[in-house]
This record gives sequence, structure tokens and C-alpha cells, in this order.
Amino acid sequence: MPAWSKKSYLLVLILALSLHLFGCESKRLNILIPTGSPQYAAAFLQQSEQYNVTIVSGAEALTAGFNDIGYDIIIAPVNMGAKLYAAKPNYQLSGVITWGNYYLISASEIDLSVVDRLDITAFGENQIPDFMLKYILNHHDIEANITYLDSIASITSAYLLDSSKIYLIAEPSMSILQTKKTLQYVDLQSEYQNITGETGFPQAGVFVHKNISSRDLDLFHSRLIQSIYKLKHSDDALTVLKSLGIELPEAAFNPAINRSNIDFLVSADAKDALNTFYQLIYDFNPNFIGQIPNDDFYR
Repeated sequence: MPAWSKKSYLLVLILALSLHLFGCESKRLNILIPTGSPQYAAAFLQQSEQYNVTIVSGAEALTAGFNDIGYDIIIAPVNMGAKLYAAKPNYQLSGVITWGNYYLISASEIDLSVVDRLDITAFGENQIPDFMLKYILNHHDIEANITYLDSIASITSAYLLDSSKIYLIAEPSMSILQTKKTLQYVDLQSEYQNITGETGFPQAGVFVHKNISSRDLDLFHSRLIQSIYKLKHSDDALTVLKSLGIELPEAAFNPAINRSNIDFLVSADAKDALNTFYQLIYDFNPNFIGQIPNDDFYR
């Protein structure tokens, strides 16, 4: 996962101030953001009147957003954006915002060596969570019986009812669950890093309509980075989340943010990690991505 220094954030703040002082912002941008870690990342961004933010839940709503073309910016899984771009090249990838938040959990001590031939209850069948889990298990020649629930919320409910099993879950749900019941976990991002040498896997990307101006995009990037910085460092971050209707227990805030691996990296700097990830997805199951994107995909 990329690490932003205080100097990097200072440069971004200077850029944002310069853009604001030396030209008027052209229009109000419509942005579509999924619930979860991306919504957390953009929390302070929503305080700006420059952006009309719509929050949605589920892949269907995001797919509809790409097809509607009523949005200037959409945050979505990087494989979804790539697959839809191949069908209709309207939205390019301008950056990556999250770098993996998947974990295997159990009430007892857990590592991959104890997972072999056990039952795992997961979510996201035939989606990236499914790919990540199976890719890591296959790499270690681990056989497991995987069954699926329809959502992370169902995973949480199932664990509360029966914590003797192994479950796949994501942040921030894991940290919220941890305030209610004891759990141990395996960090799938660390396992991915051990296999590939990458510092994290590109999970959610920022997709921008091809007609958005470079100036508006630069300003959005800078404000997004500011929002992420404030999420991690501002004393009122939890209050801001709650003002947006995000219910997160105070005890869950720090672990949820830390384990969500939120950091923005422009597509040019994330391209190597993206190409590695796209190739792995394609080799594993081409249907997850359709085809590996060409250079026109990147903004």
C-alpha cells in the first residue's frame, strides 16, 4: 500500500489552493461512491459544495451508474471499471483509492495452515473477494469447502450466531464485529504481498468520464487526498462520519481505518500494481475482467 508523507500532503494542499485561487471551478461534479471504505475516504470531500455525492450499495447500482453516464466520477472495483470500459469506453481510471480490506476470521487462533480441508463461509461469489480467497488458497495448495452468503452483513450475523467456523469478511465490518465478539484473523492483503511482492492489491478505483477537464480532475484528486488525510488525522473524523449517517463505534474507528488500507495513488503510479492484478485475474478467470485494459484505459 502506498505511504503518503506529510510533505506529499503539503504539496497537494498547495496545488488545491493554487487551483482555487487562479480560476473558477467550471461546474458541480456528480460523483457515485459505494458504501464501505470508499465512502469513508470521501467523507470530508462531501462537505464541499462543488460535489454532488450519491452513495449506493451493491454492484448493480454501480454498474447502472456507468451505463447511465450521468456521473462525472465513479468509485468502483478496478475490475468492474475495466470490464465496463471494454464494452463502452466512457470512464477511464484516474487512480486507486483502496488497497484491500479482506480478512479470514475465526474465534480461535487462525493461519492458513489450519484452513486446509475446513469449511469457509464467504461473500462475493464470482467477484473479487472470491478471487482473492481462491487465489491465495490455490497458491498454497489448500483445499477448502467454500459456501457463500449474500452480503457482508450476512457474514457478520452468521459469525455472531456461530463463531466456531471460519468466515471471509471485510473492513469496516470486521472492526465493528470485533467490538461485539472476540475474533482472530488472517490478513489476505499480507498473503497477497507475500505471493506477488506487491505492497497491496488495487481494490477500488476512481473512474472519470472522458469529458471531465484535467483541471477539474486535478482539483478532485487533491481534495480526495485531503479528505483521506483528514480521515486519518482529524480529531473530528468520527463526528464527520456520523453526520453522514455512518454508524461506527468509537472503539472500531482506528482499527477499521488502519485495516481498510485507504490511500490514493494516481493511475500512472499505480499502473504496475494494476497490471499485475489484472493479469492474475485474467489468468484465474477471464470472466472477472473480460480483457486486460490497454493504455487508453488510464487517464
